[in-house]
Amino acid sequence: MDYVKPNETRAKVSMMFFVLAIVSDIILFIYTYFLYDLISGEDVLVHVSMLEYQQAASSMELISIISAALYIIAAISFLMWFYRAYSNLESMGLRLSHGKGWIIGSWFVPIYSLFKPYKIMKDMFLKTEEYLVLENLYYNGKFSSGIVNIWWLFLIIDQILINYIKVKGEYVDSISDLQYIVLFTMIGTIFEMIDYGFHVKLIRDYSKVESFLVEKSHDLDY
Repeated sequence: MDYVKPNETRAKVSMMFFVLAIVSDIILFIYTYFLYDLISGEDVLVHVSMLEYQQAASSMELISIISAALYIIAAISFLMWFYRAYSNLESMGLRLSHGKGWIIGSWFVPIYSLFKPYKIMKDMFLKTEEYLVLENLYYNGKFSSGIVNIWWLFLIIDQILINYIKVKGEYVDSISDLQYIVLFTMIGTIFEMIDYGFHVKLIRDYSKVESFLVEKSHDLDY
């Protein structure tokens, strides 16, 4: 087995930004709830001033921008980690089922992005599980490819909700429309936090196995 390139730093950076994004989403959820409470009720037009609404909406928009920025950084670091992790399979003497270009490219190709990243991630987990068995390597930790299914499920749900909210947000003509969008934003934020949480778990689970394999690849040289 050739050297398995260390990937722990990339994993930690990605997990850190996903955790920060979760914290930001918690704050966003709280502000969204306050906004929903503000614009709810039969007498909303009487009791809520335009200034109160604008202040609440502006705060929510600012936090949304921060959350989006944190997610972009987390996503970039995640792709860097994913590329290194999947490429490391070659160093383990395993044949890649997907070209390296698809590791990142598959996320940006229409239609393919609905299933290709999942297939590559699943392949990475399954091949690593098989490698541990074939090489008689005892890994004393939790590691299962089942996490990939749950991770991808919540990722897809999150993306569906994000796109739905964007589309519906362009057709707000009344208070009831606004209430509906704010409510769905709250629901979307919950699923987004769950999605980010599974990103962290997936990275952590695989990173621990990967660090174990890095140690084993170095031990073989002695």
